[in-house]
Amino acid sequence: MRSCVRRPRIFPSGVRRAGLPAPRQAMLDFIDDHRESYGVEPISRVLPIDPSTYYEHKARESGSRIQRDRWLNAEIQHVWDENFGVYGIHKVWRQLHRETIPAARCTVEHLMRQLVLRGVVRGKLVRTTVLDTSYGDFWCTGGDRKGGVSC
Repeated sequence: MRSCVRRPRIFPSGVRRAGLPAPRQAMLDFIDDHRESYGVEPISRVLPIDPSTYYEHKARESGSRIQRDRWLNAEIQHVWDENFGVYGIHKVWRQLHRETIPAARCTVEHLMRQLVLRGVVRGKLVRTTVLDTSYGDFWCTGGDRKGGVSC
């Protein structure tokens, strides 16, 4: 006997088949684009999304923390770019305070990680493991008592 559960089919191009649920963000963007013409409630009757979900998303989008984070992102990016991408979290935080932009260090850390901004670390080399084929095959002997592999 077959199961009645529908599994979403996603093809290599990323296109979904008709009749399958669309991603939430795409539906919210569609409502944003067409709400002036049709209204939120009539659109939500056609799409599988509740009007309260749309209004909750809009309320969260305009929150004071999100607006401050957007503004602070621009300031952090500016400080980081001004200093040639060398400053890390602590120095960016100190520079923001020098420019009279109060922000918690943990907030600066969180936002810099979101923006994928990192400072330069002096004295530490970035090491990667490269297989040296001049010595023949690379192999490991079995594991040690704690379950690790010794090479």
